[in-house]
Amino acid sequence: MNRKNQYAKTTVKRGTSIDTNAMIVGGRDIGNFAFISAVVTKNVPPYASVHLTNRL
Repeated sequence: MNRKNQYAKTTVKRGTSIDTNAMIVGGRDIGNFAFISAVVTKNVPPYASVHLTNRL
């Protein structure tokens, strides 16, 4: 079963930091110099900090 065409492209831009326990749903864009330490279900703007208390 080949599902390679079904995966959505995720873009992580320059300078982004992703924590070890973070999870990013496929098909999202992560902006420049963002910090991710939570579950990301929406696009993240540049210079944003995403934690468990403010889910994006």
